Amino acid sequence: MSQGSKDLNYFPLTTQLQCFSQKISLVLVLVGFTVIGGWALDIAVLKGILLGLPTIRVNTAVGFLLGGTSLRLWHWELNRKKTNGTEKIQSLSCSVACLIVLIALLTLIQYGFNVNLGIDQWLMQQPEPLGSTAASGRMAPNTALAFLLEGLALLLLSLPRPHDLAVQGMALGAGILGFLELLGYVYGSADLYPTGSFTGMAVHTAIAFLLLSSGVLCARPDRGMMLLVNSDSAGSLMARRLLPLAIVLPPLLGGLSHLGYQWHLYTEEVQATLASICDILLFSGLIGWNSYMLNRLDSHRTGAEQSLQKVNAQLQEELHTRKQAEEALQTSQERFAGILEIASDAVISVDECQRITLFNQGAEKVFGYTTSEVLNQPLDLLLPMRFAQRHRQYVSDFAHSPGEARRMAERSQIFGRRKDGTKFPAEASISKLKVGGKIVFTAFVRDISDAYRQAEQRQRTEETLRESEERFRSAFDNAAIGMALVAIDGRWLKVNRSLCDLVGYTEQELLSLSFQDITHPEDIDADLSYARQLLAGEIRSYQLEKRYFHADGHVVWILLSGSLVRDAQGNPLYFIGQIQDISERKQAEKLLALQAVSRWIGKNSTM
Repeated sequence: MSQGSKDLNYFPLTTQLQCFSQKISLVLVLVGFTVIGGWALDIAVLKGILLGLPTIRVNTAVGFLLGGTSLRLWHWELNRKKTNGTEKIQSLSCSVACLIVLIALLTLIQYGFNVNLGIDQWLMQQPEPLGSTAASGRMAPNTALAFLLEGLALLLLSLPRPHDLAVQGMALGAGILGFLELLGYVYGSADLYPTGSFTGMAVHTAIAFLLLSSGVLCARPDRGMMLLVNSDSAGSLMARRLLPLAIVLPPLLGGLSHLGYQWHLYTEEVQATLASICDILLFSGLIGWNSYMLNRLDSHRTGAEQSLQKVNAQLQEELHTRKQAEEALQTSQERFAGILEIASDAVISVDECQRITLFNQGAEKVFGYTTSEVLNQPLDLLLPMRFAQRHRQYVSDFAHSPGEARRMAERSQIFGRRKDGTKFPAEASISKLKVGGKIVFTAFVRDISDAYRQAEQRQRTEETLRESEERFRSAFDNAAIGMALVAIDGRWLKVNRSLCDLVGYTEQELLSLSFQDITHPEDIDADLSYARQLLAGEIRSYQLEKRYFHADGHVVWILLSGSLVRDAQGNPLYFIGQIQDISERKQAEKLLALQAVSRWIGKNSTM
């Protein structure tokens, strides 16, 4: 087949499989909600298809709900990537997959270490049937293992660069576990579902695992092992047609023969004979059908080869018409030059000797020359002298490069020179076109003087802002008193050395605390009251004498000056605090008060 035919056949199948995966994700979400509703409303048919068979546990339903949600989010994120979407959905998909892995791991830990972590009844009570020894509400160990594989597959799938073989291998492993449980119900084998005191996997749990595995496998059908069935090759075509039959028919025929044995229609030996005969007939039929399809493909291939011969003849004719198109290209170039005359940007063409051959009206406005003044003149006329040599070398290098167009001045600013000698900053791009064996260079030049001035002004403003921030930082760090930036919730955001020395904490220790943590309990309400007034805009600043607890436990009296910083929209950002140590002053005041009391007592005693 030709490449064009491959594109027509291959990509629609990929799209169909991905659409199938999206629908599966919605079905799984519906299954999860349905089972949870069955437990909430105590509807037996929603919890287990047949009485006496295991029911889907609430955690199992949550797992399918999360699995469908993660897969749906992955598809949503994939579609948003095509329209420049954000990466937040990818992170959410990973988080949901992690929840699946967590639930599965905790359940397996409970089985492995014979402990009850309390996760089985976290959502609602799920009593076991009378006489059951299984843990109440706990999913089966094989169910937990399947969820672990599915969760890891979804987690890897949500990564920026997933390992497709690992993703599909884990999904396939979980699907095999579900398929084995389904076979257990078909053959009535107790060894494949409830065992001992463990809870068995419900019928619809097994089916849901098959759906979830199919959804993950079809999420990226153009990668990994899915390429074996998702291509237009003969092998993939045969695989797509034979695999469903090979998976469905043997268990179906085996189940029918086993059903006859259970109904005592024949002995076990007859059952084995019937199963062998069915297998022979089945595989003989599949081989015959495969041979028929391969013969059809061979016939189609012969027809395709004949078509290729016709296409080759058409290509020979197209080579002849291409030569005629090259001759018409020069005429088209002349018409193109007429269109460029009305362009607002400067459009300048030069020949291989870098002499000007085209100078449009936009160029006349930008450079101040008329067309007659510059035609056949060297391009250096329009460049500052110090850039002329470098520009000639640039054009020469571009002539020998494979590209047909390039943006100039990607590494440094370029300038043009007007007729009056003034230079101006410019943006330029250059293209080349071979006409009649000669190369013509065309440059598109735009005067960016206004943007350049704005950029310089913005740079000066940024430098001024940096200087201002540096002065503030220096004043903050080297202040003789304590300085601090405090979050709205009271956490220390930035502290200087003086404050650390005052309260005896290191900077890292303070940044892990809030001001409430080191404030005396009797002083917190007053401080918070002032903070609320600042936030409400009732006051601009305040001063408060309060007590801090030193790191070694003693009390430090401080004078706090607080204010609030807001952004341009008036939203509060953080508090600024200036903290002065007034412990000595407080001690002196206390001493003076004691002396005054002593004098008063002495005076009264003499009287």
